[in-house]
Amino acid sequence: MKTIALIENGTFLKTNCTPVINNSKRFKVIANFKNYESALQNIEKSHPDIILIDIDIPAINGIDNIKHIRNIFPEIKIIILTKNQQHTFVFDVLSSGVLGYLIKNENLQIIEALEQLEQGGAPMSTAISRMVIESFQDHDFKELTKRENEILKLLTKGKSYSTIAEKLYVSRNTVKYHIRNIYEKLNIYCKDEAIKLVNSKKRYLKTG
Repeated sequence: MKTIALIENGTFLKTNCTPVINNSKRFKVIANFKNYESALQNIEKSHPDIILIDIDIPAINGIDNIKHIRNIFPEIKIIILTKNQQHTFVFDVLSSGVLGYLIKNENLQIIEALEQLEQGGAPMSTAISRMVIESFQDHDFKELTKRENEILKLLTKGKSYSTIAEKLYVSRNTVKYHIRNIYEKLNIYCKDEAIKLVNSKKRYLKTG
């Protein structure tokens, strides 16, 4: 039987997942931690095979905490559950070494996800799988127009607004207009976040 630990400060996993898991014949919840600190202090004692993490729990940097757990316990498999489907977040999480990404909802098929994980798969909700597949097919962001993707690539290569305008034969104001749209569509706020988003996507495509 595979053992499972939960990390959450709410009740979603305990209420929606624990009864289903414990009623199965192959999986059992053996620990429920309220935060990452408690988990790190006690995981070695319980040493679960799998950790389910509610990524919506408050933390200074949840992704860094996941990486920390992975570094200390590389043999433990991690699945995160979240409502967050933003590109930046998705690819940062996937790049952290988790093996599953599930969207929290009433139709969550947790046993199917755990079985897929144990069979060597990477369980993901449909929307996340589609996002990953589209990323492999095309490095462009589907939310953006062709011109916006062109500008994003140039921007993240360190090109100035003026240089981008000259290269694409448009005005500097047009470039600024497109960049505002890019930021809004990708839910980012500055050039540094744009670079982080593009790099995290590339990093996952190399390792995923």
